[in-house]
Amino acid sequence: LSQEDIRVWDDFLAEPRQRRHLVTGTWGPHGTAATMDMRETLQKQCEESDVCEFTDLEGRRDITNTELILDDKLHSTFCLEPTGDTPSRKGIIDDIIAGCIPVLLSPLQTR
Repeated sequence: LSQEDIRVWDDFLAEPRQRRHLVTGTWGPHGTAATMDMRETLQKQCEESDVCEFTDLEGRRDITNTELILDDKLHSTFCLEPTGDTPSRKGIIDDIIAGCIPVLLSPLQTR
């Protein structure tokens, strides 16, 4: 990315926008058994909530999903980031770039 690209993105993020979701969750089913349990529980809670938007990435691992997830992240205040195969997730960076506050759910993610 050029400095101009970064400046344009910064200006775009600085514009006031309606955050239509308080919380967004975006992931697919993978990880350890404990991780899978946490993801399934969070998904169910999110889907049953009026303030949470969930996007299921199951079967979509062959694409980057950028367009699929960016709109939700741009219009959410908080983004749930459960661990997967590892504590770190690309989604955490996506959250920050989109101006969504990442919600880390494991002590391993704070290191």
